[in-house]
Amino acid sequence: KGELGTVDKENEKLRRQAFSAGSVKVQVRVKEVQQKELEQELETLRQQVKVMKESNERKVKEVEAIDKTDANSIGNLDEAIAKLTENGKRLERETEALRER
Repeated sequence: KGELGTVDKENEKLRRQAFSAGSVKVQVRVKEVQQKELEQELETLRQQVKVMKESNERKVKEVEAIDKTDANSIGNLDEAIAKLTENGKRLERETEALRER
């Protein structure tokens, strides 16, 4: 009877260990699946970032091209303002010279 009790206790201990090991295996499988899903999501996000960067680069180039050819571009407007300012100063000098005569 004592031996049978010892065997039963050992058997119960082994069952608990087996159950715990089975639970750990299930948790590991769940974590592996989650990791694969996250890796796939990460790859999808990387592809989206790549596409967005390429699109952004294209749009920047388009804007730069338009800016170079557009009469209303900032560079062209700055240049026109500088010319008008110089012309205004020249006209003031000429007006002053005419007044002095």
